[in-house]
Amino acid sequence: MIDEIESAHAEFLVRVRSPGSWAMQPNSPGVQAFFSWVNPYVNGGQYELVGIADIRPNKTEYRWGADEAKAYLESIRNKPPPGDTVEVFKRKAIS
Repeated sequence: MIDEIESAHAEFLVRVRSPGSWAMQPNSPGVQAFFSWVNPYVNGGQYELVGIADIRPNKTEYRWGADEAKAYLESIRNKPPPGDTVEVFKRKAIS
């Protein structure tokens, strides 16, 4: 899957942070390799966070736009961990 993502040069990437949605198994080398790769890939400068949904048991917070999404992440940085999150990244324009 990693090769497919890298070669596609997708305009948008969606990162889902919900252990249940990945059916993660302890010590699964494929899943561990993917998660070791994905964070540096989306945070490596080619993509920008443009939206986030923070899904909690009683409420879901949505933030759209790069400034709103980044400010929201910063606001929860030192608070209890977020619920499940869906993050939307957009490929930065090549100049």
